[in-house]
Amino acid sequence: MSKNRIRLNFFLLFVLFLIFAIQLDGKQLLSGRSIKVQRASLASLVNVQQWNLLDKVEEGKELLKNSPPLQFVEKNRQIIRKQIELAILNIETGEVFLKRYWLENKDINSANSARRVYKGNPDLPRFTPVDPNEDFEVVNNWWNGWASDWGVEKIASNSSDIYIVVADKYSVPNSYIIYPEDKTGAKYSDIIFSPPSEALHDQDLVVNGKEYVDNKVDTVFEELRDLQVTSRAFPGELVVDTISKKFVKDILLVEQTDPDAILNRAKTDEEKRRVAEKVLLRYGLNGDKSFRYTVSSAGALGLAQIMQTTYTLPKKKEGILELYPKANLIKDSKFGRVDPVNAIKAQILVFDDKIRQVKQNVYSSGSRAIKVFESLTENQLNEVRAMGYNGGASKYNLSTGGLKTRVKGYNETKMFIEKYRVISYLKLFTQ
Repeated sequence: MSKNRIRLNFFLLFVLFLIFAIQLDGKQLLSGRSIKVQRASLASLVNVQQWNLLDKVEEGKELLKNSPPLQFVEKNRQIIRKQIELAILNIETGEVFLKRYWLENKDINSANSARRVYKGNPDLPRFTPVDPNEDFEVVNNWWNGWASDWGVEKIASNSSDIYIVVADKYSVPNSYIIYPEDKTGAKYSDIIFSPPSEALHDQDLVVNGKEYVDNKVDTVFEELRDLQVTSRAFPGELVVDTISKKFVKDILLVEQTDPDAILNRAKTDEEKRRVAEKVLLRYGLNGDKSFRYTVSSAGALGLAQIMQTTYTLPKKKEGILELYPKANLIKDSKFGRVDPVNAIKAQILVFDDKIRQVKQNVYSSGSRAIKVFESLTENQLNEVRAMGYNGGASKYNLSTGGLKTRVKGYNETKMFIEKYRVISYLKLFTQ
């Protein structure tokens, strides 16, 4: 990753002053909820550095790691309020410091509900300083737990200093924790994370994330080739010779990209690209821990969001673990779905098995269905892979070669395919 050194000189301060005067106040400049692409983000404005931005992120994480455990309050064995701690960077001085706040659990639940249906920013939960004399205010630009986009500003300050959140310490139930070494308490554990906010949306960090994904996918393809894992969908071929790396990488972005942001609020290609880049930014900031604690409401885990019954189904021997014994997948389904390399390996095998299931349906349905399937282009076949991965092989329409319209879960799978089309078109990965 290239070295992007931050040094605020007189000219830069003048530029920042103009931006404040002409375009935004401090709170608006930090707003990451707006899809409108600003002329420059905080991270990219300061393009001549005296220090490395990622180093400051790691400094913030280290401070959080060494700070006291977060406190919480329970009532009837249910948490009602808990602390959060933010590592904040002053981009003028390079100083990183910590600030701690209380969050009400009812506010967190309301914010989570709003996020799930893509409602506008309700500015919840409210951040109540642990220190009653605290002079830093937190603004919720977009709530997503430990991966939220926050703005921070010093109350009643006339200073030109600009502050951004570079990391946070957040308390989660131990059911979110897969690795024993990540557990910090008997019931709840404190995780440390760098949120992919608009303020941290720096192209060097995005490139860092892209390189992370490239390296992981390359490793998986090499392992599957070395193990001579054969395709069940295309007998006689190695599974890695039946699918492109670009498709695998694109789906990794599709899985984690906000659908409302990229399909509705983003209007231009540049805006759509910036939305998709947030996933790469997350990888660039957090590496292997990017989706280590991510559990969907349905129970899907990790960066590839694989369900347990998809990963392993020992009684019926229909899980990926049982169907592809040569792949040497991790036996434990939780570790297997959270480990990045193993999860991507499993993801590729799911793609293969879904196409096998589609072909099985096709070749038992007559010549017309066979003709439709065999006329599919590579792009169309990738869409079949995507729909199978998201909703199962039964979503495939034998008559059209596309997505069935009158089927349960149609809207979700349709949205997944639309996200795939956008991200594939943007060419964030070329191979």
